[in-house]
Amino acid sequence: MEAFRNGRFYDAREGFVAVLKKNRYDLAAKLYFFESDRYYQQGAIAERNHALRIS
Repeated sequence: MEAFRNGRFYDAREGFVAVLKKNRYDLAAKLYFFESDRYYQQGAIAERNHALRIS
């Protein structure tokens, strides 16, 4: 979570993978993994507030 909050999305992505290897049903880790991957691939938006919106 700290890596995600600090904008280190590659590191965050790797951390969430480690969590998912222990518990593949962890929905929060999955959501943060996909957001970290998206931000890493496409870049983060400037007004990002460090939280995920679930819809």
